[in-house]
Amino acid sequence: MSVIEINYNSGQYSDFSNQARYPIKIEGKIWPTAEHYYQAMKFYIGDPKFAETIRLEKNVLTAISMGEISMGFASTKSETWDEDKDEVLYNVLYEKFTQHPKLRKMLLETGDSYLQSTTRREQYNTGDIIMKIREKLKTNKKTKIEELVDKITEPYLSPDGYELDENGFVEVKFE
Repeated sequence: MSVIEINYNSGQYSDFSNQARYPIKIEGKIWPTAEHYYQAMKFYIGDPKFAETIRLEKNVLTAISMGEISMGFASTKSETWDEDKDEVLYNVLYEKFTQHPKLRKMLLETGDSYLQSTTRREQYNTGDIIMKIREKLKTNKKTKIEELVDKITEPYLSPDGYELDENGFVEVKFE
């Protein structure tokens, strides 16, 4: 079995990292990264304003620091965080891989390879959770929009000058 390393700083699979900039929409809010969501959920019940501050933080490393440093404030941390954290991470990563067809495709193309996170600060291997998501995605049929996105072989250029980038976002071309 081959091993694929997930490193947020570099490598072909850096996009799989929690810190990769793939916005995720959950419960009507846009989260800049999966990591923003994960850190904020530690405080969502005890201090929703602080959770929102984490969501709005532009720098992912600062968002991580906010979540980790503030864990010492037991009065604001969710009392059930230790029991909930794996489910929270699974849910946000599932959303990430289903909301971004490029990532879903990349993940499915890893086949049965073992996914290993190389981030030292993690208490467990995020790759284990991503492999569970991969297994679930293997059994799920694609949505119609995902099938349409897969059919696009060249960037779409509209008469108005808007082009979709590799993530499906609109790029405005100025000439």
